[in-house]
Amino acid sequence: MAGIGAGLIVGPLAWYGPAYAATEPDVAAIPAARVAGADPARPGKSPTTRTVTLITGDAVHVTGERMTVVPAAGRRGIPMLTSRTNGHTFVVPADAEPLVRRGHLDRQLFDVTELLATGLDDASSRGVPLIVQYKNRQRTAGMRSALSAGGRKGRTFDSIDASAVTQPKASTASLWRALAGPPAQRRAAQATAAPGIRRVWLDRKKTLSLDVSAPQIQAPAAWAAGYTGRGVKVAVLDSGYDPAHPDLKDVVKASANFTTAPDVVDHFGHGTHVASIVAGSGEASNGRHRGVASGAELIVGKVCPDRGCPTSAILAGIEWAAGQGAKVVNMSFGGVSIFNASEPEEQAIERLTRDKGMLFVAAAGNDGPTGWVDSPSTAPSAISVASVDRQDRIVASSSRGPTLSGSLKPDVSAPGDSIVAAKAAGTDPEAADPYYTSMGGTSMATPHVSGAAAIVFSRYPDWSPEQVKAALLASARPAAEGDVYAQGAGVIDVAKALGQTVLATPAAVDFGGLSADPGDQRQTVTYRNSGAAPVTLTLDLQITGPGGRPLPQRFAVDVRELRVPAGGTASAIVTANMDGMSNVYAGGWLTASAGGVTVVRTAVGAVHRATPALIKMAVLNRAGVVDDKTIVRLINRETGRVEDIRPEQGEYPKVYVPEGAYDLLTAIFTPAGAAPASWTLHTRSALRVSGDMTLTVDARQGTRLSIDAGEAGTEQYATSVNLALTVPGGVENMAVSAGTAPDEQAREMYLLPGEAADHLTVTTRSTLVRPVDGDVTRSPVVYHLLLPDTHQLPGPAVTVDPNQLVTVHTQYAEQLRGELHQVKTFAWPPVDKPGVDLSAPSLPVASPLERTEYFTAAPVYWLQDVCLSGPDNPQENCLTGVMQDYPAGSRTEVRWNGAVFGPALLAYANLLPERSGEHVSLRTPLLTDAAPWHYKTDAGLLGTTKLSVNGELIESTDSPSTEFFVGERSGTFRVEVEAARPPEDRLRPTSRETVAWTFRSDHPGAGTTRMLPIMVVRFAPVLDLHNRAPAGQPFTLPVTVQRAPGMPATAAVTVEASYDDGTTCHRAEVAGAEDTWSARLTHPGSATQVSLRTTATDREGNRVEQTLIRAYALR
Repeated sequence: MAGIGAGLIVGPLAWYGPAYAATEPDVAAIPAARVAGADPARPGKSPTTRTVTLITGDAVHVTGERMTVVPAAGRRGIPMLTSRTNGHTFVVPADAEPLVRRGHLDRQLFDVTELLATGLDDASSRGVPLIVQYKNRQRTAGMRSALSAGGRKGRTFDSIDASAVTQPKASTASLWRALAGPPAQRRAAQATAAPGIRRVWLDRKKTLSLDVSAPQIQAPAAWAAGYTGRGVKVAVLDSGYDPAHPDLKDVVKASANFTTAPDVVDHFGHGTHVASIVAGSGEASNGRHRGVASGAELIVGKVCPDRGCPTSAILAGIEWAAGQGAKVVNMSFGGVSIFNASEPEEQAIERLTRDKGMLFVAAAGNDGPTGWVDSPSTAPSAISVASVDRQDRIVASSSRGPTLSGSLKPDVSAPGDSIVAAKAAGTDPEAADPYYTSMGGTSMATPHVSGAAAIVFSRYPDWSPEQVKAALLASARPAAEGDVYAQGAGVIDVAKALGQTVLATPAAVDFGGLSADPGDQRQTVTYRNSGAAPVTLTLDLQITGPGGRPLPQRFAVDVRELRVPAGGTASAIVTANMDGMSNVYAGGWLTASAGGVTVVRTAVGAVHRATPALIKMAVLNRAGVVDDKTIVRLINRETGRVEDIRPEQGEYPKVYVPEGAYDLLTAIFTPAGAAPASWTLHTRSALRVSGDMTLTVDARQGTRLSIDAGEAGTEQYATSVNLALTVPGGVENMAVSAGTAPDEQAREMYLLPGEAADHLTVTTRSTLVRPVDGDVTRSPVVYHLLLPDTHQLPGPAVTVDPNQLVTVHTQYAEQLRGELHQVKTFAWPPVDKPGVDLSAPSLPVASPLERTEYFTAAPVYWLQDVCLSGPDNPQENCLTGVMQDYPAGSRTEVRWNGAVFGPALLAYANLLPERSGEHVSLRTPLLTDAAPWHYKTDAGLLGTTKLSVNGELIESTDSPSTEFFVGERSGTFRVEVEAARPPEDRLRPTSRETVAWTFRSDHPGAGTTRMLPIMVVRFAPVLDLHNRAPAGQPFTLPVTVQRAPGMPATAAVTVEASYDDGTTCHRAEVAGAEDTWSARLTHPGSATQVSLRTTATDREGNRVEQTLIRAYALR
């Protein structure tokens, strides 16, 4: 076997090959499809694929649970790191990974799951929304140029020296080059973003997460004492508010809209509800549903146009609130930040707390009982609020701490279960009360704390936000259940907070995440007494660990009693020692009592991470040295944590990992020298780390992979090996592709197998070709192979039984002389498990060409796209087949780009005409080839559309369209579409067409969908590979009428032929019935092109008229 070439991927990659010059082969005529031993006319699966373009310009295609990465131009061969964690799949290009690891680039930019869920797929969004933070408010010329290449700059956020930017996906590759710098810089040990750029985040969307609840936090007692929040300005950043609601119309003093919505009005209902909990007047209920701080002034910033709240809108709202003089900011939204140490909102919160004296109150989130606490409530200065029910029990959905960094959150709890508050007009139509509705969650608990903070500020206007927070935490009472990571300090008591004369600093004792065994850790707690008399405090520290087990030997306070003088301070030291504990967290409360009454309650928490071991790397390539392209992935079997280890300038970094069991995946690169460039794969599934160790892998011990299908002269155009590890919480992937495909990094692949492991799945995919005089575009055979999954690396010598393959006689007909096809072949394993679609590189084919292609038989499914690209076809033009499996030993035929091109109905692709309520969707691709199961989009077509109902023109557009809003109209509909290829598109056949449908449709009623009696006429003549028929002789034209299932049968068909582009037409003799017909033509000897005009009418009078100009050629 000849050598193979490669491009490393950790995660899936697909490649697109370059154009080749081609010579014309002998051609023969065969029908569009003929089958022996298989049934290709049988519809296969019809997968729905969504695409996301990353900030690097690489595109990720998502089909079900499987993903394929298509690199941007010039990025072929860049490794991809793919991780599936907690239901989220991250695809991080290797040149971006150092920037992510060092905090310069937001890992959420590569969270494909989240990008899809928030509408940032390519079909829904043409741009990537970013928050770009600058160093010293400067931008480089390169960044300015990249951002100006279609980039739209939005708001500027002075609080964090950043701007919102929407970068068109078409120019993300140029942005990436400016942002990341040259490849050498991206691999360097001190990799940074472009000069002048500190950090780039995704402008992601956070999610929107009283008559009983106000007494639950003792608000009426505060009111009775004369404190209602008067004089304190509270900002509610949410989905807007209902300006006409009686409880808010005189309370909201200012409002602003920072979203793309047209106004500040709350059409979702969340913001109105939250605002009224803070400071609603209760006017519509005679005071019954009065807010916690009804004397406060509200200002409302709309930062959430719907359930999603963009980061840029939140930042704008935060800065607006600061400019308005708000003392308290309520943020009843959030989102888990899985990897970021500091979200942009958190940076803004910390700076404005410090500089403006603002107190931010944010929802802990509704991902309990196991989910992480949401950002921005994880900001150290913010108050993170958990939710309790009416009996002070922690609500199951309330998110728990600690944070991912090990910090102690949430801070306090408040009522958030079935809270009745103001209802925005037009929302919750099922609510019994026109003015009020019930909602639940930490979103409702948060405004209780914001209102309480306003009340405390109204009594102590000179207090800092730290003092108000300390008072609310110190005065909290224990919840009925839940540890400190569920309830924080406890349930707030606003009346007690007003009388809190003793405060603790810090307000919570947070040891955070402790790594290794650091010994005793100490924090000093200082009690400040603002009262007129001294106070003697009795201190009691109660800490529990895993399973609620007390840890008296691990935590201690150095004094039992502490006398705090009037107007003075006294301190105690809390000590924590978690040495020897592994991956556990502990917490509880330090209570300071006087006379048997709790005076100050302080939350205490500590998280211990396992003692790390030092791993030294000795991973050598086939030349016996370290290469920077090598990737080592070390995966903890217990936690699923991945260490991606990359050598830098020929040396591996020191790696510290907890002791335990690990899986090892390595892809070792050897550059070309005496031998072709190569990758060497190695796996190890029984690696035990019990102390410092050296990890040795020597690629020179590997054996070259060969795949033999029994035909001499073939070579591996591309062979991919995908390694999928099932780990706690997800799947980790690494895949390497090697072969002679153009522009790849290596030609050969070597394997160094480890032991088999049930949780390791190895999938091997290979494309074999037989070049003609070195030209792969003329290869007379192609093998598309997907080997059975194994639990260890294959081979190294793999032999494929030809009798177990499927034989497909394939024709690539010509649309343009000298054109080049790019054939993309996708394979689906029999089990649709989450992971990576191992797409082969696009295989260039010079048409016209006839050859034999072999495929692995069922239960593997296959799908192919045949695309044209180049100077004569600037817009990629693809035909897509059907996902198909074939029985072993079967034979079939397929023809690509075969005339006649025209409209089609494709049930397998869900492309059937229907009316759903007030919308009509004909769903007919206008120019697809003659094969019964090929589909082509109408992108790039020029033309017009007219829609009439009962003779009245309803809609007219300057583009071909088959989607219409028709309201409740019923009667006779007529849709006329003219479509033409653009002038620069010299493809043939069918340069232009007109289609007119006349059909009956009645309004089906709201929520009801009905099929429409739409027909199309399709032709499948026997033509040569140039799409030509013989001139000067009779010719039989097969005709098929396609209609939606259950629609009336065809009654009549007419066909006319023209040999002067439609100027004159000749009636053909037509015979047939139902959906199968034939037309008898006589082609003139001097003619070169045939145009077709046809009509079809069903038994109820519905009709289609089609004209196809230059449908096929004559020879």
